[in-house]
Amino acid sequence: MEIWILESASEKLRILRCVEKRGKGIILGHKRGDSFIVEDLIPLKRLNLNSKKFISSIISNKNFLGFFIFREDELKNLPEFFYGSVILKILKEGIKGYVVELEERNIPKMIELSVKVLSQEGKNG
Repeated sequence: MEIWILESASEKLRILRCVEKRGKGIILGHKRGDSFIVEDLIPLKRLNLNSKKFISSIISNKNFLGFFIFREDELKNLPEFFYGSVILKILKEGIKGYVVELEERNIPKMIELSVKVLSQEGKNG
């Protein structure tokens, strides 16, 4: 399993990293085989990641893939309804990618995945 970020979404991440230090938002894309394809990012400053009602309405979107965050403390206690979501942590030195799986007793756990950029020409970089 791995996360592929389209070049256009990667550019948006670079810009957000320069201007945003506390932001978060949603990731739009799709799953292909065992890979997740990130197509776009939508910053949402007022996104409450613990609001089940609000998050459930977002997750129901067919293009929803997951969430991106800039601060580690945004996801201290993952709700179980995050199951299957991709999480991108935007760090100064790069990006860490995760998928949320459920352990025993339905406790969410983030599994780290490799993150790669997919160029418009189809060559990875």
